[in-house]
Amino acid sequence: QQKIATILSNVDNLIESTVQVITHSKKVKTGLMQKLLTRGIGHTKFKKVPWLFGKEIEIPEEWEVETIGIITSQITYGLTVRPKFVEKGIPLISAREIRTGKINFLDAPKISKEDFSNLSNKCKGTNNDLFFSKTGTIGYVAKVETLEDFAISQNIASLSPKSNKIISEFFEWVLHSNYFRKSC
Repeated sequence: QQKIATILSNVDNLIESTVQVITHSKKVKTGLMQKLLTRGIGHTKFKKVPWLFGKEIEIPEEWEVETIGIITSQITYGLTVRPKFVEKGIPLISAREIRTGKINFLDAPKISKEDFSNLSNKCKGTNNDLFFSKTGTIGYVAKVETLEDFAISQNIASLSPKSNKIISEFFEWVLHSNYFRKSC
């Protein structure tokens, strides 16, 4: 019994140490992300630009500040009247399904193929779009990385980045940043 208790105690200690390492790594990543998104890599000349609530931030001189409306071809939200859920069908994605930063298609409620076919395009997800939760807990972000059919609910904003204006992976990190979240 003593050996078993010792082993289990050691496992608990390892778990606690791992949690501490993960927490520290997340803080380092957040700090690095904030620095990279405002200072870039290897830049030596900076300019001050207006930011939120009358504040300014410094960014590299060759960078431009653009509104989301300029760097996206479409900003929309999903369906407002929810069809009846079915056991098997097309996933309906809401903020709940993007909490982890990835889209959880498996646990999403389903709607019928017929209801899906009657939806407008603004209610259907598109590959490479970025989803941003806009109600409830604001700020969950996930990138669409599938060609499969699915619908989106009204509590998600769907942003379609213009490839000639911004790289979608970079845009995803901007949406994850504290700078962006503070502006919501």
